[in-house]
Amino acid sequence: MRVLRLRSDKAGGELATALRQMGAVVEDCILYRNERLTYDVLPAFDTVFFASGSAVEAFDALWGRAHCGAKRSWRSDSRRWTF
Repeated sequence: MRVLRLRSDKAGGELATALRQMGAVVEDCILYRNERLTYDVLPAFDTVFFASGSAVEAFDALWGRAHCGAKRSWRSDSRRWTF
């Protein structure tokens, strides 16, 4: 099986290695680079959706976890709500 893995520069090569060990021919390509942006104001929100671990890191660096307070957040990689 041939697999094209498209990933960010932050993602490691472990998945590609594991697939190769299972017999796949893997082309492991960095498609984009994570570059943190800055914002002057935190937008108002009731719920926040983090689509990646780096999104959580960026939010925490900009505004800190305390700004989530009792609000709900969803981590797509954990498939669960957190409060």
